[in-house]
This record gives sequence, C-alpha cells and structure tokens, in this order.
Amino acid sequence: MRLFAAVIALVLGAGVALAAEFTGTLKKIDTEKKEITLEVTDGDKTTTKVFKYTADPEVNVRIARKGAEPANNLTKLNEGLGAAKRAVRVTIEADGEVVKKITSARRKKAAE
Repeated sequence: MRLFAAVIALVLGAGVALAAEFTGTLKKIDTEKKEITLEVTDGDKTTTKVFKYTADPEVNVRIARKGAEPANNLTKLNEGLGAAKRAVRVTIEADGEVVKKITSARRKKAAE
C-alpha cells in the first residue's frame, strides 16, 4: 500500500513539474487551428513558439489602447491584438504545449 501511494505521489509530482511559463510578444491567435504564437527573446536569441489550446484558457491581459478594458477571454484578446498600439507582452502558462493561462507580462525593472 505504501508503494502504491509513493508511485501515485511521484506521478502527480511529475505532472506538476511539466507546467512551465513563457514570456514574450504575442504574435497571433489562430482560432481555427486553436493555436497561439509567441515570440520569445532570451538574450540575443529570439524563437517563435506555437502553443495549442483545447478549451479557452484563463486570460487576464491589459492591452495598450485608449479606454481598453483588460481582455478576459481569447476573443477579446484577439480583437485587442489587432488594435494594440504597441507589442502585447504576455506570460503563457502551459502544460507541455497546451495553454492553461495567459496574463500580462510583468515589466522588467531597470537596473540601478
């Protein structure tokens, strides 16, 4: 019985470890393919990551445009993406390549 409990705990712990966060510039939301494209820059290297979504992920993103309410679903986020005055930086929380949550990226503090 203890061995069974240990195996279950290991499996559940491995599932939690798969969740990862990616911060970058939101490039495209393809509602037909159910894909979200994010451009991630790490130092001198820029890569494009494509994530999938099955159900609408949790969304809370502020878009820089006059009088804009925060986008709280993919439809509003996609509409705001086209009308944004500057790049929309987001953090995507994903299990593997499947999006779970999209939030506004926190701004980096300037070095003092």
